[in-house]
Amino acid sequence: MNIVEFIEARIAEDEQIARKADAAQDDPLYPGTKMGLWVVTDSDFAIGVDYDPARVLRQCKALRDAVATVQDLLEEGWSEDDAAYMRIRALSSMAAIWSDHPDYQQEWESQ
Repeated sequence: MNIVEFIEARIAEDEQIARKADAAQDDPLYPGTKMGLWVVTDSDFAIGVDYDPARVLRQCKALRDAVATVQDLLEEGWSEDDAAYMRIRALSSMAAIWSDHPDYQQEWESQ
């Protein structure tokens, strides 16, 4: 798994959990409203009271856009060295969000 595949997989996981959490917030007593206190669990992962699914979904979109932008650097006239440096630094920073994930590779930190 390369760093881009790793980031895309983590974004997809976060997005799935956020969608599940958003649905769990629906208040059965007051249709169309959201409850404020709840916990969503997914295997060993739990998200609690202050979790904002809408913010996580915005973050997922922003990270996907950032990955696409970084991937496009070479096509925009950057020198290969400059584009490679920016790509590695940007992707390493993004991947660090999930540095506790078992698929995270320590060599991405030093890039």
